[in-house]
Amino acid sequence: MRNDDYYMELNESIVLMDKRTEGPGDARFHFHEDYEIFLFLEGDVDLYIEQSVHHMQRGHLAVFNDREIHRACHYGKIPFHRIAIHFHPRLVHGMCTPATNLLGCFQRFLKFSACILSSHNFKTIFRFCQCLLEPCDSLIHRILCRAFQNCYFTSIRTSLDQIFATQYT
Repeated sequence: MRNDDYYMELNESIVLMDKRTEGPGDARFHFHEDYEIFLFLEGDVDLYIEQSVHHMQRGHLAVFNDREIHRACHYGKIPFHRIAIHFHPRLVHGMCTPATNLLGCFQRFLKFSACILSSHNFKTIFRFCQCLLEPCDSLIHRILCRAFQNCYFTSIRTSLDQIFATQYT
């Protein structure tokens, strides 16, 4: 699915954005009441996270918890295209086990703020994001969609857990 600006609230706990911005822009530093998964697709952008800055490239992934201040500075040479997933941590907390902390990459003991994904990991995360962004048009389809969207979201979180377990611990 390719939209210039797509926003969908799955339920009270997950909000998805597929956003494309033309022209330069400089967002103010901000933080959210939820956690954010930020997948960078295109643009000439510096991403500021707390005290660090990252010049973004296709395949960069950033995660933010509810206390991390961040902003994106878009220089406007190339459209800024990104997918963002905002979710309340209580949604994931129930899926954690003593052996698997699916919120670990959002907690800074891993010393992580942004990374470039391997081609395989990028394709996996991007495919799950595209599935999450598929519209639900009929009532039966919406019921099935919600079940599948929860599965796709869980797949994204599980993929992130595997990525961070192998690369950042």
